[in-house]
Amino acid sequence: MPSGIGKLTLLQKLPLFSTNYEDSNRAKLSELKQLNNLRGELHIIIRGIMGNPSFEANEANLISKQGLDKLEINFDFGDDREDYEVLMEGLKPHSNLRKWVIRRYLGQNFPSWATMDNLSISLPNLVYIYLGHGESSEFPVLSQLRFLKYLYVVNYTNVEYMENNNMSNQFSSSPSILTYTETIFFPSLQELHLSYMNSLKGWYKEDVEAVVRNDDAKEASYLQQGNEMSMLSFSKLSKLSIDGCLKLKTLPLCPNVEELNLTMFDESLLVIILKIATRSNSSSQTTSRLKKLLLSNAEKLMSLPMHCLHQLSSLTIEYDHHLKSTDTLVEVFARLSSSLRYLKFSWCTKLRSISKGLGHLTALETLNLEYCRELDLSPNQQEANEEDEDDMPWKAFKTNLRSLKLFSLPKLVDFPSGFRHLTNLRSLEIAFNYNLRELPEWISCVSSLINMKLYRCTELTCLPDGFRNLTNLNRLIIGKCSPILMERCKGPNGSDWLKIQHIPFLIIDDEDGVRPRILLSFKSCDSLSISSSDRGSALNNSTFLVCLYEVYESVQQICLFMHAPRVEHMAALHRILRYIQGTLDFGLHLYKSSISSLLSYTNAYWVGCPNIHLSTSDFRVFLSSNLISWSSKRQTTLSKFSAEAEYHGVANVVFET
Repeated sequence: MPSGIGKLTLLQKLPLFSTNYEDSNRAKLSELKQLNNLRGELHIIIRGIMGNPSFEANEANLISKQGLDKLEINFDFGDDREDYEVLMEGLKPHSNLRKWVIRRYLGQNFPSWATMDNLSISLPNLVYIYLGHGESSEFPVLSQLRFLKYLYVVNYTNVEYMENNNMSNQFSSSPSILTYTETIFFPSLQELHLSYMNSLKGWYKEDVEAVVRNDDAKEASYLQQGNEMSMLSFSKLSKLSIDGCLKLKTLPLCPNVEELNLTMFDESLLVIILKIATRSNSSSQTTSRLKKLLLSNAEKLMSLPMHCLHQLSSLTIEYDHHLKSTDTLVEVFARLSSSLRYLKFSWCTKLRSISKGLGHLTALETLNLEYCRELDLSPNQQEANEEDEDDMPWKAFKTNLRSLKLFSLPKLVDFPSGFRHLTNLRSLEIAFNYNLRELPEWISCVSSLINMKLYRCTELTCLPDGFRNLTNLNRLIIGKCSPILMERCKGPNGSDWLKIQHIPFLIIDDEDGVRPRILLSFKSCDSLSISSSDRGSALNNSTFLVCLYEVYESVQQICLFMHAPRVEHMAALHRILRYIQGTLDFGLHLYKSSISSLLSYTNAYWVGCPNIHLSTSDFRVFLSSNLISWSSKRQTTLSKFSAEAEYHGVANVVFET
């Protein structure tokens, strides 16, 4: 960030403010002093060793910036922990702040305005907190924040207890205290994520000691207090993620958890969490609301009571390096036969077979098999002559399975013949399967297929004739496969073109580092599909090509959030779809011309990407009056000035053309 920005006193938007105290030409924190009209988000990156951190922090005057909704501070300087603490003390935001993100804070203590329960007074409106990669041993009291909905704590390796003052003592000494109902404990928290907290043992010290002593009476009393009084419980928590907390023994009650993610955890933790994640109904029956479960130890499923799993609709087994087959999960899958809709095995490096147990999952709609290097989907040699064994578990999926993903399975050489039973399959994605040699002719049996993706299947050299019979196939993506296959799929002279020309939406992409064109071929006109390597092909003026280049950037941005979309993301997606629906008659005509000169236009937007604050640039290249090439994407480097972003844009168009 160049110096002098502090003079723009009417500035309202400043997504990124980067300092470097080792460069005299860069802005300093003190330049924020007069920028009190800032609105929305402010991301501050602090680099370099400063002479007077207290002065710089106080001069930033963050407490006067009442229009800020989100403040992110990324510390990237020195190892003097006192400087971190002094600097943090002066960077107190305005009480209107709703989102607070702190990264790489190496101070031993948090500032005075955040210690104990002061944070609920200083920043009472916080909705989102992210604390990442710090060395503090104690946290502020976060449980008193009335509006906090999302809490992320990552890589605080010195923290043993989230809060040291054990509030459970307030409810154990006398009956009079049991009537106290004003105690606040995360009244609004919906999502809690704890990652790589290597020393974390529990929320309160006394609760951990009870578990360690195996003090059943005290633990039962604690659980009873929580159920009866709704005290010391995450009453609205719906998602709990714990990753890399190997010493964590217990947590407060979580009666309404619907999504639970546990990876690299203490073996006893799962039973404890599911115990505190249950509740008693009016008929004194124990129930659980758990619907989604991610585990890194599949064997622990066997020890869970039935009431913990009766509503489970999604199960992910991830990073389980001990699971060799699903034989041990037969009983669990039998219990989940009517409820489980989604099943995923990912990074199970020793998993060899899934032939047993999955046949019980008759309601399964989505199956993902990813990065399981030993998994062999072909039938066992001893069972090869037994048709029923060959087809299992695929016969059980005939009715309900809608989506199948096969990612990075080195032993996938040929398709299992049982796949022919997946007659209701709608989506099939095959990616990073470098040993897959061919697709079977009977692929036409998967007659309901609508979407299909083939990506980086480098041994795949041709498509079967069965593609002609996939009349429902609406979208086909072929990317980075073998050069032979890519050449065969290019129309209109490719050997496999006639097999896929009936598909309305085709994407053929065979070049690394180049954004593929989105290409539509219509049955009502001369179908056309062109890969990114066909930019120089001669097209006569009777050919009509539809290219949605104007929505490239919007589509790319919205795709960043499709793994967990919120209301605003879905609204943006609907807007894109409405735009496409209203511009179906738009097109790009290419005409013959005797002029061979190239004319390029470029533009750049400094810090144009709202998500990671990189600059964006785009260009258009014309041959005569014909638009032949275009791009709109983020720049790969961080530009200090808008002029630098423009130069990067010019260099990009020269390189591409």
